[in-house]
Amino acid sequence: MPAPAPDAPLRQVHRARLHPLPEPALAEAFSSWQGALAALQSDGRLLTAALYRDAYSLFLYTEALGAPLDPAAALPAPGGLLRPWPELDGDRPWVAMMDVFHFNAPASLAHWRRSTPPAERQGRLLRLHPDKVASYVYYHFQLQEERAFPGEKYKFIALHGSLLFMYNELPATLETPPLPGLLSTRGTPSDWSDTRMDEHLIPWDASTPSSRGLPLVFSL
Repeated sequence: MPAPAPDAPLRQVHRARLHPLPEPALAEAFSSWQGALAALQSDGRLLTAALYRDAYSLFLYTEALGAPLDPAAALPAPGGLLRPWPELDGDRPWVAMMDVFHFNAPASLAHWRRSTPPAERQGRLLRLHPDKVASYVYYHFQLQEERAFPGEKYKFIALHGSLLFMYNELPATLETPPLPGLLSTRGTPSDWSDTRMDEHLIPWDASTPSSRGLPLVFSL
């Protein structure tokens, strides 16, 4: 079975929490991070990155080259900026979110490199009912690996707890994935609405749908 080339980008999403600092201090930190990521991009260690903010929550999407990106090492964070996440091996400022869905995956750097920058890089936040997490992952993995129907090339959904972060680019790029799926089954419902994804997701409020857009802090 064909495998990704060694130079294929590594897609990652990390999540962090901010301390309630004054906005000028946060803006200075974000500018420093943008510069650090731009330096990695110039060194050929990063293809693209985008940082999104939701009040005191941060979501960092990256496409690393050569090795996974460790935001704790790559992004300077003065003491008191980020709240620590408890992990088995100790507290850390950034926690990795799990890849739970993508229509396409990088086969090589040449395959994944954009011919033109996207007009829009979207970051969206969704909440799953805790008892629906397994069902959501099941249906989406099946769709992903059966290649049941096509979708956006750069769309990527990551999970932490019962929180989903969705990255996407507009205008959408549609293509047949060059890498084969892992499943030979045909279990994805022919009508995707039969999965009742509406029952999996928690609306944010009475007037807001289950998918909420996030402000983009910066992108590369």
